[in-house]
Order: sequence, then C-alpha cells, then structure tokens
Amino acid sequence: MGYNDIGSGYSTEDGLQATTHYIPIPDHAQYKYVIDIQGVGYSSRLKLLMQLKRPVFIVERDYHEFFFPFMVPFKHYIPVKRNLSDLIPLIKWLNEDEESYKMIVHETNRFAEKYLSKEYAIKHLYQTIAKYGLD
Repeated sequence: MGYNDIGSGYSTEDGLQATTHYIPIPDHAQYKYVIDIQGVGYSSRLKLLMQLKRPVFIVERDYHEFFFPFMVPFKHYIPVKRNLSDLIPLIKWLNEDEESYKMIVHETNRFAEKYLSKEYAIKHLYQTIAKYGLD
C-alpha cells in the first residue's frame, strides 16, 4: 500500500485509491470509476455522479430516487452487493471488457440527459401529483 498524490490517502495493490478528505463532485471525473454508497439516508450525489461520463457502481440501498425505476443494471450502472463482496470482481471485469465500459458510459450519459434534468424532475413531480391528486 502506498500513498497517492491527491492528499491524505492510499493506494491498494489492486490499484484502488482511498482518501480521507472531501473531493468535489467534478473532481471525481479524474477517476475511471465512481461508486455511490448510501449512508444513513438517501444519497443526493448519485444524480451528479451519473453525469460524469464514468461508470457508476451503486451499492444496494434502502432508499431510491424517482429515477430508479427507469435504470437498468449493467446498462446505466453496475450494481454492487451491500457488503461490497462483489466490488473487486466487478471492477476487474470492467477493466478487462472495454466494450462494456464504453457502452455503460454511453448509456449512463443518455440516461442522465433524459431523466436527470431539472425539467424532467419537475415534469415527474407534476405527473405524480396529478396521478395521486390533491383532495
């Protein structure tokens, strides 16, 4: 394990990097992959990570945003078990499969353009209110 050049962090033998300081969302684009792990609530950064033109690994979660029903695993994101036991094998798979890497980046970008805009969020909210109505 050796220290990396992004601050107080380290690199593992598998080439993974970890850091102990905050990294602004746009700076995540310097990495080949991004991962979203939910904390004690929902992760508000997922919709931002999905716009970085990087494959997004999404750890199983209890809370979902409105756009989750439209997402397809291994097309718009890479699903990861809650205990992270499959994370390293999934990274190795994507490292070895350039076609899948490019396809996921392309499809995630298309998904983000369609579903992750302010306009779509407002439209979805309007449709939800209209569907369930207000008495």
